[in-house]
Amino acid sequence: MLFVPLIFVLVVCSIPGSSNAVQAADELPTVFLFLIDRVGLKDITGGDLPAIRNLAAWGGAGLLNARTGGRGLGAPYASLGSGERAVGGTASGLAFHVEETYAGQPVARLYEALHGEAAADAAIVHLGAAELHALGGAQERPFSPGRLGEALRLAGIPVAVYGNADTPGAPQRFAVLVAMDRAGRVPAGNVGAETLVVDPTWPFGLRTDYARLLEFVLQHVGQPGLVVVDLADLARLEAVELPLAAEQFAAHRKTALARMDAFLSEVTAALQESAGEHYVLVVAPQPPMADVSAGYLLIPAVLAHFPGASEPRGMGGGLLTSPTTRRTGLAANTDIAPTILHWLGVEEPGWAGRTLSVVPAEEVWEHLEALYDQITRIHKQRLPVIQPYFFVQLGAVLLSTAVLVFHNSLSRHLGVIVRVARWLHLALISFPLALLLLPLFPPADALPAVWGQILVTALALTVAARVAAGRNDPVFAFTLLCTATALALAIDAAAGAPLMQRSHLGYDPIGGSRYYGIGNEYMGVLIGSAAVAAGGWLDKTRRPGEPGVRRGPLGLVALSFAAIVFILASPVHGVNLGGTIAAVVGFGALGALFVCGRITWRSAVLTLAALVVVIGLASLYDLGALNEGHSHVGGAIQQVSRSGADPLWTIFERKLAVNVRLIRLTIWSRAFFISLIAAIGLMIYPPRLMRRLVHTHRYLSLAIRGSLIAALTALAVNDSGIVAAATLMIPVVSTLLYLMLEKSVRAENGRVLKK
Repeated sequence: MLFVPLIFVLVVCSIPGSSNAVQAADELPTVFLFLIDRVGLKDITGGDLPAIRNLAAWGGAGLLNARTGGRGLGAPYASLGSGERAVGGTASGLAFHVEETYAGQPVARLYEALHGEAAADAAIVHLGAAELHALGGAQERPFSPGRLGEALRLAGIPVAVYGNADTPGAPQRFAVLVAMDRAGRVPAGNVGAETLVVDPTWPFGLRTDYARLLEFVLQHVGQPGLVVVDLADLARLEAVELPLAAEQFAAHRKTALARMDAFLSEVTAALQESAGEHYVLVVAPQPPMADVSAGYLLIPAVLAHFPGASEPRGMGGGLLTSPTTRRTGLAANTDIAPTILHWLGVEEPGWAGRTLSVVPAEEVWEHLEALYDQITRIHKQRLPVIQPYFFVQLGAVLLSTAVLVFHNSLSRHLGVIVRVARWLHLALISFPLALLLLPLFPPADALPAVWGQILVTALALTVAARVAAGRNDPVFAFTLLCTATALALAIDAAAGAPLMQRSHLGYDPIGGSRYYGIGNEYMGVLIGSAAVAAGGWLDKTRRPGEPGVRRGPLGLVALSFAAIVFILASPVHGVNLGGTIAAVVGFGALGALFVCGRITWRSAVLTLAALVVVIGLASLYDLGALNEGHSHVGGAIQQVSRSGADPLWTIFERKLAVNVRLIRLTIWSRAFFISLIAAIGLMIYPPRLMRRLVHTHRYLSLAIRGSLIAALTALAVNDSGIVAAATLMIPVVSTLLYLMLEKSVRAENGRVLKK
């Protein structure tokens, strides 16, 4: 992997540095960030919340990935403020006005004792800032607490925070984590008891004083800067330790939502009448507990732009998106901080997230509800669909290998076994293609219906491949099926991956590791299918008695390989750096094997040179032509260019840690290593069957050898390389096992004829 950092360094050296830019203070708008913790999309689409729904007409609405760096109180808020997936600590809620007391001591004195510096001109200080910095530096993905507030402080832009999520005896001032600077300070605001009202009808008596908060907010109308307002009654409700009766919980929730909506309605009316320019973001830092328990880490966000009473209407209704996801209606919680900075004229590159934008659309909330249902449905079904398949694949590999080892004892039944194995291994190869085509069916919520669609599609593909191959050439069915899979994946990737994004074998937006391009699952399938298809077609076009294949078919194979590398490397299409490396190395090995029959030093050097050229050109195009819309690969290169080599090694260490964890914990590792051991073992023993395979299917046997190199490369260079390596082996090991079984039958028949 040493050549990968070298490529990054070469590209980084060509990137010019960038400097911060800030607009004049009197030209800046007012940005209001309203935090409505524990509000879900279904609360908005299924409830009576006209103010929140109507805000989208002044901008747009969308879903955000709400994943944080881990558990911990305050992690969702720290993620918004740092622009990274952050964690929370035990002191995450300990923010106070400097004139308050905590644990019997003045907060200002306590802050100075903890941080070694005075609160200066701050109105609010966070006593847990030092703890968060220690946690941020110790994470697998480091984060910088207070980064948003620090950027605004350096730019001289006012910041204020109002409201809290306090429960009796427990300060919960998490909203300060969004706006504080690196030292845990906020210049203005009120997060104390003055923002609460004692309400005997509310569980444990404390709830938000919306009238008081409205007074605070209206003071900032027309005043440039950032104002963060915590509307935390739902969070307070879900933090109640004693369980509420279901009817009471639902009633309190409905009341809290209505109060929030009425408050936002009054704010909206004031902003519409104001002459100044205002931006509004309404964001739920985390979903309701019911959604969190189900793993549905998606939160609603509404963006509105009020250009001033004398100006025409703002952005217009639409759906939120960002270069982080490149998906209409979907963005990430890490996009909030850079969006606020963009509105306030602070140009500071290097954020994990990107600026939100609005795509015009009709029926915004209906679209978001359909998107939410689609994402959560696939998330819920993913494991029950994928896991049984890999158990079947493991069983098929082990049984087929056992038959080959003990084929002499099974000679009487070999014919039947091979016919069953042919259909079984063809069906296993067809499964990834069936999952890719599944989004073309009407969506099904019930798992049996989903499995019915998958099995019908897989069976249809298997039968079609077998019929098209003809009765006398069953091996060619594997070539046809792999060709169809590789072609379908290439076409889908070129079209923006509309099928992969909705496939159970695609990437999960809730997981948030990838939102566009080709994920590692289908990347492995693409490379493995292309390799098997190439070997099969070269064998098909080879004339009997010829020592090699003609140049025409070899040229077509080379063009096909080049097209796949282009798709994987393209910042617009595949955007898969690890897949590009695996493809270039694997296809380079295949080219050497097809032409020379072996891998030479010369072919290795040429492959390395091709790798440098491909990644270099793709990276330069990503950083140049796409600009702010560059991919995550371009973002990583920009981060390295600003901060030196440390972030580069941090990225690789993190990817290695993820890969090691997946190898230890997932079924993918079992599938890969058993397939790899079976493939390597069968290429050595029994030797006579391998010699027969090389004689009759020379290029297919070479394709299998080259695929093993590609699989090991994918394992080494991807953060979830075990996933890519396992899926790459699906077409390879199934084809090899069937070929070996077929040769064992022919060998047994030959012995019978001789007798």
